[in-house]
Amino acid sequence: MKSIASCLSLGFVALISFASCDAIDVLTDCQNVCDKYQDCFDPEFDVSECRNRCQENADDSAFADDVSTCENCIDGKDCVEGAFDCGALCGQVVP
Repeated sequence: MKSIASCLSLGFVALISFASCDAIDVLTDCQNVCDKYQDCFDPEFDVSECRNRCQENADDSAFADDVSTCENCIDGKDCVEGAFDCGALCGQVVP
């Protein structure tokens, strides 16, 4: 009985750890996407507001997937290349 309780406890801790990693990943992706938008399109863009809005919407798994897809697309690209290659993908995340 003790081993079953231990396994369940360990499983619960692992589940929380994975959820936390996903939340950190989404937050990092949101920050990167918002920073890139400011750098490439609008120097006055409020990155903090963008990140907060992005993070609030990230509870929707489809939106979180859009953020991840956008961030993966723009990663390592300059502004022009990112705009042409990723504009449609990132349009769901930033204005």
